Amino acid sequence: STINAIKLNPVRDDISISIDGPSKTMENIDNTFTIRLNRVGSKSNSPVHLLATVDGTTVLDEMTEGTIKEFTRTFSKGYHTITAQIDSADYFTTNNVYYKTVKAVPQPEILFLSTRESPLQGLLSKVYKTTALQQLPAEIKDYYAIVVNDIPASSANQISDKLNDYIADGN
Repeated sequence: STINAIKLNPVRDDISISIDGPSKTMENIDNTFTIRLNRVGSKSNSPVHLLATVDGTTVLDEMTEGTIKEFTRTFSKGYHTITAQIDSADYFTTNNVYYKTVKAVPQPEILFLSTRESPLQGLLSKVYKTTALQQLPAEIKDYYAIVVNDIPASSANQISDKLNDYIADGN
């Protein structure tokens, strides 16, 4: 067998920008976004002006020689726009601006069904709006999920049909 390698040298200098991070998140939760600068050619170490905004408010405005910058942001319910741009006299000017849209949704409400307190409930409450009950309520369709915690089999058998219907309805 033969192995061939080709080394390609860049013909033009260029810097592009992109944003990595969630496109959908829950409201009032910290989200980390990473701005990446991809450099090619002799401009690989030259400083460039980076400007990043969230809904028109500046979050980064600096000269950088690096390739990665991070920031953290929480969002209210709705759609939000993140824009990152660089000022660079490079070959492809169209890749000097990057737009990202983030949708923030309300925290889902879940039902925590348990006959006693559990550390699991505290963990779930950090991420979800949690309703803790000892018995299954008459109406459960509005819950995003139902967590059944440490329920004796004799009690679980009484509610299994209702839980099966809840799951069959796509929950």
